[in-house]
Amino acid sequence: MNIAPVLYLPCCPALVRNNRDSDRVHRPGVTLLETVLAVVILSVAMVATSALVRPGVFASSATRGAAGDAASLLRFARQDAILKRSAVDVELVSKGGVQHLFITVQPNAFDSGSQVLWPLASTVQVTGTPTRIRFLPSGDADSSLRWDLIDDSSRRELQVLAAGGIVQQR
Repeated sequence: MNIAPVLYLPCCPALVRNNRDSDRVHRPGVTLLETVLAVVILSVAMVATSALVRPGVFASSATRGAAGDAASLLRFARQDAILKRSAVDVELVSKGGVQHLFITVQPNAFDSGSQVLWPLASTVQVTGTPTRIRFLPSGDADSSLRWDLIDDSSRRELQVLAAGGIVQQR
């Protein structure tokens, strides 16, 4: 039988090998650090592969964002028409290959009027009729509007109803 000699030096307790030390080295399971590293590596791998496997998810978020921006601007124009008691025109224009919403508040006795040019996402193409709509001080629109916001893999729709100037996004 081959038994390794145990060195016992009473003057140097740091050099003495304890059974408890060897248990700590060979304990089964994983440490918290190993668990955290595994979770981080798996998370990074999931995000990286999801962009490769389903690029449409990220593309549709651009369309969703552009549709949300356009709907918010149309609602803002309607509110501005009511609050300022002035007609507000919203027109879809193209400048330098990028589509913009051109918002014009008509001057009246209370307000000198203003103009704002707001760019939409460059990856999204907006089509539909009419390209210009006017919100009246009553909150109504002069005509109904239907726009489609399209990119490579997704489509969103904006509508404005003439009666009440209600803006809907689908």
